[in-house]
This record gives sequence, C-alpha cells and structure tokens, in this order.
Amino acid sequence: MVYIAIVMHTGEVRPRMAERDGAAARDAGGLPNGFSPGASGEGPRAELIHPPAVTAPNPMGSAKPAPAASDELLSTPLKRVDEDRWLATRFAPAATRARLETLYSFNYEVSRTAEAVSEPNLGLIRLAWWREALNGGPGAANPLALAMVNLLSEANLDAAVLDALIEARAKDFDEIPFEGWGDLEAYVDATAGAVAHLALQICLTDEPWPKQATACARAVGRAWGFTGLMRAAPVWHARRRTFLPRRLIEHLKITPAQVFADNGSHVLQQASLAMLDRARFAYGQAQDLARLMPTAAFPAIGYVALEPGYRNAQQNGQQQKARALLGRQLRLVAASALGRF
Repeated sequence: MVYIAIVMHTGEVRPRMAERDGAAARDAGGLPNGFSPGASGEGPRAELIHPPAVTAPNPMGSAKPAPAASDELLSTPLKRVDEDRWLATRFAPAATRARLETLYSFNYEVSRTAEAVSEPNLGLIRLAWWREALNGGPGAANPLALAMVNLLSEANLDAAVLDALIEARAKDFDEIPFEGWGDLEAYVDATAGAVAHLALQICLTDEPWPKQATACARAVGRAWGFTGLMRAAPVWHARRRTFLPRRLIEHLKITPAQVFADNGSHVLQQASLAMLDRARFAYGQAQDLARLMPTAAFPAIGYVALEPGYRNAQQNGQQQKARALLGRQLRLVAASALGRF
C-alpha cells in the first residue's frame, strides 16, 4: 500500500491509504532543516520556535521552566523554519506526525546554535546544556527536552545517534575546514543522516527494522546535506566559515579568503559542482534504497524528493528559495503515490 495525499484548500496535505498491487505496493518507503538543507550542514536561520527558556538555555539551570509544549507549539513554527520536512510529516498518522515534529523541532534548536550565540565557547556550553538536559540535567524540565526524553523512550530511539548529532554541531564553530571528503561525510552523516535515521525509527516503531534502513538514512542525509551546504554557503562564507574540504580548496588553487570574498567565481562554481555531484550520487542511492523500504517510512524521508529541484538551481548558479508550496506538495504526492522519488 502507498499513501495517496489530497491537497486541501487549506494548503495542507492529508494522507489517505489506497491499495496497490504487486511489489510497487511495498515501495512507498522511500527526505531542508528550516534552512537546514539537512540541516545536515543546514545553514544559519533566524527563526525561533520556542520560548527563551528553550532558545537561550541557561547552563546553570536557572531558567524558569516554560509551559508544557503543545502540538501546535511544535507544528506551526516548524512549518516556518523547516517546511519541507514538515510537509513530509503530513503523510504520517497523527501520533507519528507529532513525534516527527518533536524531533525536527529539537534538531532545529540544536542546529541553529552557531547563529544563536555571540562566541564559540557559549555555543559549546549551549550544546552541553542540551546533552545534559536529555540525561536528566538542570534543563530536564524544559518542554522540548522533556518531549525529547519521552520520545526517546516511546519510540525506542538510538540515544547514541542523538548524542552524536549534538556533538557534531560543535564542528560548526571550527574555523579550519574539514580535511577531506571523508571528514565532511562523517559530519553530514552525524547531522542530516542522523535526523533521517531517527525519523525512520519513529515511523517504523511498530515494524521490523529493514536491513536497508541505515543505508537509506545515510543516503538521504548525504543528498539533502550536501545540497543544503551549498544552499547555505553564502551565509556561512559571510561568517568566514566554509564546508568545502581543505584538499579540494588546495586542488583548485584557491585560498579560504578567496572563498569568502567571491561566491560567484568560476573556480568556486567548480567547487560547488563537486559538492553537488556527491549529492546527486547520494540521491541516486536513496532512490534505490527507498524502493525497498515499507510504506510507513515515507513520512520520514519523503522530503528528499524535493532535493533535485534545489540541486538543479544551485547548478544553474541560482540561490533559489523554496519552490511554491503547491508545487512541493504535488511533488511529494507523486513520490508517495508512485512509490519512488
């Protein structure tokens, strides 16, 4: 079976189940943080989802607890800051949808750390605060932290994956570029890949974990993450930070200073294409692996169907904003109905 989505006049997508025959009926399994192109290496964003107690945590634990988070608190702002993932959650049953929204809201709060602080040490303290809050520390009463603790238990999420995601965000403060592609891939796997992995666990809580699921999450994360890094490059470069590997920069005979100074040079376009080519390869892997996933997986990874549009815009030298809502809805509807991206 696959999801058939109906686009309502409200602009939301509502899922409905429809029978399909043969292997295609099992192929609907099948993936941007706010500007979190993966939020992998999602770039900085300015939106806030939660009250000050969440968005500006006090490492000493003196922040007053905010009211318990509601579905509306998590869902409505999430639509503003991570709309593509939010759209994919519309294909999930209500309970699963709420869990996905909690995960994505948490991911947003952690991934925006670099833009939320004035200096790296404060960012590292903030990340440590989140890690401790999830382990019963001073911030445990924070509504989002509490929601995540409950989610870890209810959906039996891999806590090590979540901890690695928080740890990886410390690299957002490094001034030295990643050494090579392997280091960058490890970062993307620990951020955008981790989000896809945890989302799949949420959607497949009541089903056996497919042997292809881990590889599928990694491919989805890399496709979304590499393209996202290029979408966010101007923002990062303005902050004198690049995700282009040092070896690639040296191979192209440019310096980090040149990277920061001119985003439109021919050499930088070559560097961008090298990154996007990796996204294209990962997307192809995600397409193949998604066909082997159960229908229930689609809300966790379906948003990757939107990645080629962003990648093509980048390849054409455009800094494209999100496509029209209706166009993205229809793209997801088609991906779900056909059981492929």
